[in-house]
Amino acid sequence: MMKRTAFLIMTLILVSTLLSSCWSRKELNDLSLAAAIGIDKDGDQFKVSVQAIIPSEVASKKGGGYEVPVTVYTATSKTIVEAIRKMTTTAPRKIYLAQLRVVVIGEELARSGIGKAMDFLLRDHEVREEDLYVLIAKGLRAEETLQVLTRVEKIPAKRMYGSLSTLQKYWAPSPVIKLDEVSYDLLTSNKEIAIIGVGIQGQGKGDKKDNVESVIPSTFLKFFGASVFKKDKLIGWLNERESKGYNYITNRVIKTSGHFPCPAEGTIATDVVRTKTDVKGKIVKGEPQIDIHVRMETNVADVECSIDLTNPNSIDKLQELANKELQSIIKDTIAKVQHEFKSDIFGFGDAIHRSNPGAWKRIGKNWGRIFPVVPVNVTTDIKIRNMGTITDPSLKVMKE
Repeated sequence: MMKRTAFLIMTLILVSTLLSSCWSRKELNDLSLAAAIGIDKDGDQFKVSVQAIIPSEVASKKGGGYEVPVTVYTATSKTIVEAIRKMTTTAPRKIYLAQLRVVVIGEELARSGIGKAMDFLLRDHEVREEDLYVLIAKGLRAEETLQVLTRVEKIPAKRMYGSLSTLQKYWAPSPVIKLDEVSYDLLTSNKEIAIIGVGIQGQGKGDKKDNVESVIPSTFLKFFGASVFKKDKLIGWLNERESKGYNYITNRVIKTSGHFPCPAEGTIATDVVRTKTDVKGKIVKGEPQIDIHVRMETNVADVECSIDLTNPNSIDKLQELANKELQSIIKDTIAKVQHEFKSDIFGFGDAIHRSNPGAWKRIGKNWGRIFPVVPVNVTTDIKIRNMGTITDPSLKVMKE
């Protein structure tokens, strides 16, 4: 018995020696860490751009100036993976994609179809799709957005990543989306894609060091509203107001701000602190319908009119006006998408499918024709919870 035990122990020791090494290790000295990737159309090929980190500049503690912390490698090939491998003709190290934070797709490629580009990103074992934001370069090529140097964060891709995370929490018109969400929307037949856009504002390309050596950069990146897709092809854009409506409908709003007219002349602004949207599908007399109900809690943030906020009737009136404004935003967005784009970016098909799978089996094949005429009922319930630290508008006090 003891001999058998000793034999098993020796066997385990010998086997463990085979498992002790890191067979798949990658030395950082042999890799170029990609922070962002841009994919453009170049004839019938892909032009791929990679924003790679320069470790010595990021880690440097030298004072007295700003050194460019990234470089951009580009290559063109029939496939994306070949283009990335081809970069080794100019890059001193292998491009490593595990640290990717942002992927930017040029508008020309987006209009011709992003399916092939998404296939590579979803298939590559290095890419972490749950932590990778997707952007559409509005009116320009993706490679141009990767060349803009930024303030606050030395690595431009990290700055974009941080800005997108903040937008998602505090600004309703920005439909921020990650790669795993894009893949889900592409692979399900009941919902189309909407992706936030990015553009360049200012003069110049922003690839010079002096762009980050002034208080106001001459060139900077700016995020725009939602791009609307039909299957995998970009077909148009929503403006800021419509993008806000899209985010309310799809329950993406966490916190934001908005304004609406006062009962008298002037404007009042509110801070949205909590929202919840329920989208339900139903079949009425054999035809699909959608019910949307939005619940919201807000605080008064800015009063630019004469109104008595201590009067309960005034609060009721403000809530009525706020509900009217929100319903207008949502209804106008739905009308634009249904009549102009005819693309179900809201997931109404999913709502019908969940509520009545049997009916969806009957109408699902014709959803593209049915969606533009589906009746949508919108109700909202806005509650103003806090008036702020003062009751009377400051303008009223100053006039008195």
